[in-house]
Amino acid sequence: MKTIISIILLLGSVGLFFAYTNPKYQEVKVAKVELAELDKALKQSKDILAKRGQLQQKYNSFKEADRQALESLLPDHVDNIKLILDMNNIAATHNLSLKGIKIDEEKKDTSGNQITSKTPYGSILVSFRVTSSYENFVKFLRDLERSLRIVDVAALSFKATDSGTYDFDVTIKTYWLNK
Repeated sequence: MKTIISIILLLGSVGLFFAYTNPKYQEVKVAKVELAELDKALKQSKDILAKRGQLQQKYNSFKEADRQALESLLPDHVDNIKLILDMNNIAATHNLSLKGIKIDEEKKDTSGNQITSKTPYGSILVSFRVTSSYENFVKFLRDLERSLRIVDVAALSFKATDSGTYDFDVTIKTYWLNK
């Protein structure tokens, strides 16, 4: 009788192990793995916050004029009016006036939705015409090149006039940071 009770208790304990203890043990193992992943993510987020704090402190150490220059160099949005005013101011220093200014906006798909770019920056084309002597136009382009705003001359064509000046058709490409 003692043997039968011992066998029943032994079988009961094996059954209890496989029916209750082992599934709970497997759940605990999975929970430990998840906890380790969460601890790793928490550590990474703390590292990121520390790095963000360092970068914010470094950014705050810049002079306001330097921050504004950086914003002019590569803005975080398109400000067509400011861009045209800046170009007009540069042209005015050479007694030039920009005519027929056209801005090629961002591409849109057939449904009218804006196509999003996967690049960290966006670009826009600005076309205009200016009438000037060659020397004065070169000075204008040099000043445009030296301005803080990043611009590339994408296209340039000219036509001579009877007055000894040229009609220059210029297309420039300028950039901004995508957020």
